[in-house]
Amino acid sequence: MSADIHELNPGTAINPRKGTNAAGTADKDITGRHFLRSAHVPDGHPSKRLLRIEPIEAGYRALIRGHSRDRINALQRAIAGASATQIHMPHTGIKFFPPKTFGHQARTKRVIDELVAPYPRAAKRYVKKMIYRGQAWFIAALMMRSKPDVCICWNGVRGHRRLFMDVAQDLGMIHLYMEEAPIPGRITCDLAGVNFENSLPRRMDFYRAWQSFSGVAPQAWRALSNDLVARQTVHPYTAQERRDISGEGKYIFCPLQVPTDSQVVSFGGRLKSMQAYVAELCDAANALPRGWHLRIKEHPSSKITFQDIIAKHAGEKLKLDNKTDTFLQVKHAQSVLTLNSSVGIQSFYFDKPVMTLGQAFWDFGGLAEHLPTGEALREALSKPDRSWFSTGDRDAFMNYLTYAYYMVEQDVVLGKVGLNDIIMRAKRRDTLLDHVLRETHPTGQIADVMV
Repeated sequence: MSADIHELNPGTAINPRKGTNAAGTADKDITGRHFLRSAHVPDGHPSKRLLRIEPIEAGYRALIRGHSRDRINALQRAIAGASATQIHMPHTGIKFFPPKTFGHQARTKRVIDELVAPYPRAAKRYVKKMIYRGQAWFIAALMMRSKPDVCICWNGVRGHRRLFMDVAQDLGMIHLYMEEAPIPGRITCDLAGVNFENSLPRRMDFYRAWQSFSGVAPQAWRALSNDLVARQTVHPYTAQERRDISGEGKYIFCPLQVPTDSQVVSFGGRLKSMQAYVAELCDAANALPRGWHLRIKEHPSSKITFQDIIAKHAGEKLKLDNKTDTFLQVKHAQSVLTLNSSVGIQSFYFDKPVMTLGQAFWDFGGLAEHLPTGEALREALSKPDRSWFSTGDRDAFMNYLTYAYYMVEQDVVLGKVGLNDIIMRAKRRDTLLDHVLRETHPTGQIADVMV
C-alpha cells in the first residue's frame, strides 16, 4: 500500500496528535538523544557526539523537504517508507510573526546569525536576517501543525534547508540528512549531518575494532573501484578525455570544486572559497622541487572558471589540465591535494597519498594528511615524494563506509532499507564506540550527558 502524501501550505490544518504539548512537541524528548563524549581528543579532532535514538513504531509521520530533482524526491520518499504518512513540503515560505511558544529558539537564532555573517554590508545582513527569520517561523508553524515524527532533508547544510533541520532540532524532532556519497552506488543517510558534520567517529581504533569482527575481507571495498566514473562535463572548457599523460612528469593532482558547493562554503576551513584555494595553490607551487608540478583541473559542473587566474601563474610548477579524465589524472599522480573534494577519498582506490586543506571527515589517522596552514602546505610540497598513509587504516575505514555506513541506493529505491534500519545502524555504531572508549580510557574520562 502506498504512503499517504500531503502537500502542505501555510493554510493547511492538521489535527493535533495525542502525547504533544502546547508547543507541538512531544511531552518527552522523542529523539531520546544521549551524547557520549570522550575527554580524550585523538589527532587533534574533537570527540564525536553520538545519537541514541530508538526505532519508531509503524505508521509514523515523515515531513519531507521537497527538492527540484525527481530522483532525490523519490529517494527521500523511499527512505521514509511506504507505511509512513508522508508530508511533502515543496517550498519554504515566509511568516511575519512567530508561532506561539516558538519565539526565538537559541539554535535557530545562532544559525540565522551564521547564515547572514558573510554579507559585508549591514543593510544586506539585516534584510537577509528578516527573510531567514520569517522562513524559520514558517517552518516552525508547519512542523507544529503537522507534528511529524521525523523530518527528512537533502543536504540540509545551507540556507533554508539548514533552517528546516535546525528548527526540527529546536522542536525536539528526529531529523534525517541525506546526500550523495563518494562511493559508487551509495547514498548518505545520517541522523547527525552530512560531510564534515556526519556521525562517523574520528578515531581509527573504532574502525579497526569493527574490521576485526566484521567478517569482511580487508580488500573487499576495492571491488567498487571499477564503478568509479568521472563526472560528465557541462561546459566547453572542461572534458573527460582518455589520453596518455604518463610522460608528463611528476605531479600532485589538485581537483577544484564547485565554488558554491556547501563543501567549500561551509567546510572550507581557513579557505572560505575556491578563489582562496586557487590562490593558495599558486602561491605554494614554488615550494616544489625541480621536476614536479601541481596539476589543476576545474570541476566539470562548475559555472565559474579560474582559467585566467591560473594562467597568470602557470609554468613548470603549475599547470592546468581541464581536458584529461579526472581519474586518469589521479592514476598517474604521485599524490592528491584537495580542499575536501570527494576525489580525495576516491583516490584511496588508487593508493595515492592525499592531503586536505579544508575540513574533511576522512583525513585522520593513517587515511590522509590535513595541512592546517600555508606553512604546513609549503613544507609538505618541499618533500613531495613521501608516502605516509596506512593501507590497513584505509581498508578498515573504507570497508566500514561501504558495508556499514552508506546505504545502497538500489536497496533504498526497492524499499529494502528504511528509517529504522538507519536508526539501528546508529545504535550498533554507538555500542561499538562505547566499548572502544571504555577499553581505551579510564571510566573517569568518559561521561554520558544529556544535551
